[in-house]
Amino acid sequence: MNEKMRELSAAAKALVEFKAENDIYDRSAGMDTNRAVVIYADGACNPRNPGGYATYGWVAQAGGRQIESGMGCVAKGDGATNNVAEFGGVIAALTWAERQGLQGVTLYTDSQLVVDLVSGKRRCHKLHLQPLQAEARAKLLAVQGTIEWIPGEQNTLADKLSKLAYQRALADPTWTTDRVAPVEREQPAYAGVSNANPPDPNPDLPDITCPRCHMSFRLFVAIWQGLISQADCAFCPYCGGEMGD
Repeated sequence: MNEKMRELSAAAKALVEFKAENDIYDRSAGMDTNRAVVIYADGACNPRNPGGYATYGWVAQAGGRQIESGMGCVAKGDGATNNVAEFGGVIAALTWAERQGLQGVTLYTDSQLVVDLVSGKRRCHKLHLQPLQAEARAKLLAVQGTIEWIPGEQNTLADKLSKLAYQRALADPTWTTDRVAPVEREQPAYAGVSNANPPDPNPDLPDITCPRCHMSFRLFVAIWQGLISQADCAFCPYCGGEMGD
């Protein structure tokens, strides 16, 4: 097994273990859209800011339980900054909430700048952030939500997911997001960034597709061939959801 496949396997396993440890699984199907939902979002640019990997993570909660989560990489190299990553987490989380038909969502982030820009307390003077500000404000309005600042020590789950996203992005440069599929099960996409499958190193091996997030496992087939335990194989390495029979 080559080094790149080891990195991919380690990143996938780390996500599955994190979701299991923190009881984060998809419990949003059929949920009451009037139920109070809070979302925690975070982002960072590593290993350097600017110019690294701008990754994010978010976790949604209802009734004291984690009901959904997501992580992704929104920029690499030129244009990648902490602020771009923070906006990426907010936009991805609100996109999920909008597709669920939720209203009255409260979103927490430890970026005071993002809170001030999205809430309209501060004008955005950075041209590269203006489209992100507009998109985040539109999505917040769509779910009739509010955005509030919290200290970083109260945002640990989203922070951990953003770090797992960085690990995943290092292992697979073609990866952008593990978000759930949009309504009508379209191919996932983020802000115009293509989610085309990476080149398949083993074209003769069978496809494995997650029934929940609809991501292809052609690059992860080796995981189903014994690189991780059978118990872990019951979960999608992209979204952590149960694969079923």
